[in-house]
Amino acid sequence: MSEPWLSLARWAIVVAWAMVAVFIGDPLVRRVFRAAGDGTGGPAAREGAGATPEAGGDDAPDAGAAPPDEGTDDGADASSAIEAAGARLKGGKAIGWLERLATFATILAGFPAGIAAVVAVKGLARYPDLKASDGTAERFILGTFTSLLVAAAGAGAAHWCLGLLP
Repeated sequence: MSEPWLSLARWAIVVAWAMVAVFIGDPLVRRVFRAAGDGTGGPAAREGAGATPEAGGDDAPDAGAAPPDEGTDDGADASSAIEAAGARLKGGKAIGWLERLATFATILAGFPAGIAAVVAVKGLARYPDLKASDGTAERFILGTFTSLLVAAAGAGAAHWCLGLLP
């Protein structure tokens, strides 16, 4: 492969995996919240209470999400607490995109210590909201860890693909 095409291929790989890492995170974070008892398909959501896509955040419910079993009420308190936390943490979707992009870039650039800066900035910005004892800290941790894992996986895949080029 000639040098200009090789450079173009490298950039295409990086951009493609960055987009995957950044945008696949939203549905994965929502699934993790749901698995942790977010309640996006629970009784409160069916009654119209709960997070909406307009409210912002990774906590917006999926349109195709199936409601849980009607007969189970386990974790109802946890569900409502995590829903309340979602309402408190505004702008989660945009922050998640930036967090995953920054994490992806720091790993691919060979500066994994930059992840500490990303988490520190996010934690300091969210600190006033995290002091609440309504599940906000748990939601923050779940979303952050999921985002970091998705970004790291995307950066790893990009690094592997770049290694396949001559």
